[in-house]
Amino acid sequence: MTQGFLVVAENNNDVDFIKMAYVLALSLKSTQSKVSNLSIITTDDNIDKKYIEVFDKIIKCDKDDEWKEKSKSLDTTSLCASYYDLTPYDETIVLDTDIVFTSDISSWWDILYDKELIFTSNVKTFRGEDVDNDYYRKVFTKNKLPNIYTGLFYFRKGDISKTFFEMVNTIFKDWSVFFDLLEEDYKPDFLSADLAYAIAYKLLALPDYSKLSIPTFVHMKSQLQDIGNAKEEWTEFLNVFINDDLDVKINNYNQTYPLHYHDKNFLTKELIESYEICRA
Repeated sequence: MTQGFLVVAENNNDVDFIKMAYVLALSLKSTQSKVSNLSIITTDDNIDKKYIEVFDKIIKCDKDDEWKEKSKSLDTTSLCASYYDLTPYDETIVLDTDIVFTSDISSWWDILYDKELIFTSNVKTFRGEDVDNDYYRKVFTKNKLPNIYTGLFYFRKGDISKTFFEMVNTIFKDWSVFFDLLEEDYKPDFLSADLAYAIAYKLLALPDYSKLSIPTFVHMKSQLQDIGNAKEEWTEFLNVFINDDLDVKINNYNQTYPLHYHDKNFLTKELIESYEICRA
C-alpha cells in the first residue's frame, strides 16, 4: 500500500503557504526513515521550481470557496473536505502547512494502520507536557464535541473514512444548518476545519480514541503553554535554536514531536537555510 503526507497549501495576500509546505517537505526528508514524501493540494498556478522539486505530487484544484464569504472564515478552505478523493496514497497523514518534523515518527505508521481514521486528540506544550486547557476550544467543550485536531491526522482508504469525508463535505456545503445545532452562547462566527470535522465525527458516532498517545504534536499557540498572558507571536519571548543536525530547541527544551509552530515568524531565513543545507 502507498503511504504519504498530504497538505493544503494555498497562498493568500498575507502568507506564503507554499513556502511553508516547502520547509515541511524538507523537514520530512531530513527526519523520516520510512515515509518522507509530501504531496500538496493547491489552487496556485505559479510555484517556484525550487519548491516543486521537493514535493511528491502537486494536486491542482480550482478555487470554490463561496461558503467562506458567508462564514467569514480567514484560514479554512473547502479543499480540506476533499482529502479522501484527492490523496494519491492508500494511507495518508494529513498535516497543516505550519508544521516541521523534528524526529522520526516512522513507527507510527504500523500503529495507525489498525485504525481507518484517527485524529490527534491531545496536543503537547513545547515542554512536552499534555495541554490541559480549552482556551481556544470552548465551543468543543460546551457542545460536547470530540476534541479532535485536523493539524495532524491519519486515514486509510475504506468505507469508514469515505463516509466521514462525505459528511464533512455536506457540512461545508450547508454549514449554517449545522451551526444551528450548537449552543447559542458558544457558536463561533465562522466555520473552522476542526469544528466541521468534530461535528461530522460526533454525528457519525465514530470510536473514541482520545486516550491514545498518538498521533500528537506540539501546538505552539501561546495560551496553551502556561506562560502567563502572552501574545500569539511566541517567537518574541521564547528562544528558538536549531543546530547542524536540525535538532530544534525552544527555550532549551528539545522538540521531539511534530512542531506546529503557528507563529509564521518561526520561519526565519536562517532556519530555512539550515534545512536546505542539510538536504544539499
